[in-house]
Amino acid sequence: MEKQCPIVEDLLPLYNEDLLKPETKKWIEAHLQECKQCQALLTLSQEPLPTDSIQSSLEENEMFKKINRKLAIYQMVFVGLSLILAMTTSLVNGGFHFILTYPILGLVTFLFYKDIKLVFYLATIPLFIWSIAVDISDYTNGYFIEETTITEMISDITLNSIFATFVHLPFALIGALIGFLILKLTGGGDQHDDEEKINL
Repeated sequence: MEKQCPIVEDLLPLYNEDLLKPETKKWIEAHLQECKQCQALLTLSQEPLPTDSIQSSLEENEMFKKINRKLAIYQMVFVGLSLILAMTTSLVNGGFHFILTYPILGLVTFLFYKDIKLVFYLATIPLFIWSIAVDISDYTNGYFIEETTITEMISDITLNSIFATFVHLPFALIGALIGFLILKLTGGGDQHDDEEKINL
C-alpha cells in the first residue's frame, strides 16, 4: 500500500475536481478506505484556503498605491512651485535672486526624483521658452532698434535665450549636487542608482 501513496497523492487534486476516470476514482477510494495517511491528506486538500492574508495583502497594496499617488502629487507641487519661483526670479525678469532659487529647484527636483536629467530639463527648457517669449514681447513693444531685420531679431532672441539658460543651469546643478550629497550622507536611495543618475 505504501507504494501506492505517492500515486494517490499526485491524483488527489484531480480526484477533488472530479476529473478522473471512474475506474481510477474507485481505485483511489479503495485506497483511501485503508490508508489513514492519504485520508488525512484528502481532508486537508479539501479545506478552503485562508483568504484573510490574501485580502489584507490586497488592502495593503491598495493603501500603498494611494500613498504613492499622494506623494507623487506633493512632489509635483513642490517641484512646480520651485520652478515658478525660479522662473520669476530669473535674469529674464531682471533679477539676480536666481542664484538662490535655481539651487532650490535643483535640490528639490533631485531629492524627489533622483534624476539629474530632469533637473537639467527643468532648469533649461522652461527658461529658454520664457526667455524667447520675453524677447519677442520686447521686440514687438519697440524695446530694440527698429532697423533690426527679422534674421537679426531671431538670431538675437536665440542667443539671448541660450545665454540666459546656461547662466542659470550651473546653479540648478549645484542644487542637484547638494541633493546628491544629502542622499549619499543619509543613505537615501541606492548608491548604484545615484551614480547612474548623476551622470548625464
